[in-house]
Amino acid sequence: MASEMMLAKDLNENGSIISKTWYYSTELRVFCQQWFLRIGLLFYPDNWHRARIIGGLLMIMVTVLISYIFLIMAGCRREYAAFGAGIMAWPFGREYYFYAIWGLYYLSHIILAMILISLFISCYKKIETKGTFKLQIMLCLLVSFLCGLNGIRLIYSVFVPLVLTCLILVFFDKEKKSLKKLYLSMLMLILGGAGMIFNEMVLTKNYHFCTFDFISCYSEFPRSIEDLLRDYFCYFGYQPGANIFNFIGIASVVGILFGIIVFFCSIRLLLYLKNSILINRRWWHITILRFGFIY
Repeated sequence: MASEMMLAKDLNENGSIISKTWYYSTELRVFCQQWFLRIGLLFYPDNWHRARIIGGLLMIMVTVLISYIFLIMAGCRREYAAFGAGIMAWPFGREYYFYAIWGLYYLSHIILAMILISLFISCYKKIETKGTFKLQIMLCLLVSFLCGLNGIRLIYSVFVPLVLTCLILVFFDKEKKSLKKLYLSMLMLILGGAGMIFNEMVLTKNYHFCTFDFISCYSEFPRSIEDLLRDYFCYFGYQPGANIFNFIGIASVVGILFGIIVFFCSIRLLLYLKNSILINRRWWHITILRFGFIY
């Protein structure tokens, strides 16, 4: 994490977006936490602790704000959207606390993903109302290209699932009114891919980073069902090997209970959706598959 502060300091001193004198650890990141850390260093250039607090708070606040806008765009009521956005600032689970709230590593990808989906929702709402949406489409495609500059991460986590979702909508849409949504998602994928290609073909020639080309797939699946269950509860705060009669142990027990509650609430939600008149049976089966894939 100190290296990110050093990178932010180097970028401020050189007035650049990417540093040619920096060896990036995992990938060539154009839009990441250093943008917020740079703001903190502008206020406290000689106190990295305060600068990091300011940058971290700004990044978390932006995450909460973008989450709220995304949930409103998705159709949530304001009180539910406020609750869902507030959860993004809650350090639930060991991994989310370390990699997002404390380390700030993945908040940038979360922010970019929600911006992309919010722009997509804004465009297809215009499609359904037959309104003019040229500005929204241009902005959506521009952001798609910029997100592609970060590499392949958002390609397989946002663009490809979005295209597959639109394909499912078209498949079940007998009147084929969802074709424009599919075309828009494919354009976003193409522009995101163009940004990724620019990253691979141009930026990587002038900047230095670790490619991790040496990583390969296991010949055998190395994890058991027990490992997967343990990891699931770890996301809610469970700490393996913790002493029960201390704070970490109590938090671990609460984490297990919370994980069980979330699981059964998900099942309850599926049953509610099944009985709701707002959806038909085929969408309930699709939702079952989606929840099963997530778990």
